[in-house]
Amino acid sequence: MIVSGVPALLLAATGGWLKALLALLVLWLANQLEGNLLGPLIVGRATRLHPITAIAALLVGASLFGLWGALLGVPTAAFLKVLLEDYYRKSRFYQEG
Repeated sequence: MIVSGVPALLLAATGGWLKALLALLVLWLANQLEGNLLGPLIVGRATRLHPITAIAALLVGASLFGLWGALLGVPTAAFLKVLLEDYYRKSRFYQEG
């Protein structure tokens, strides 16, 4: 965001403070939409996880293991979902009770 935002803000600043503030608002809004709505939806579709599950996996991983937990939280949740759906639910342990 910073790498792409600084040139945009500098260019908008040549048109006045109002344009610079408007550009800052647009950059902030785009970042919020991507980070909080589009990102979890895309990750959820790619991993077949519900967006709330993807966000929860990200937050839990980050709070427990920091940056590495944030990076590996969603893939770990997707892996656990595959284990549950494809292996455990088809096993005789699950079917027989």
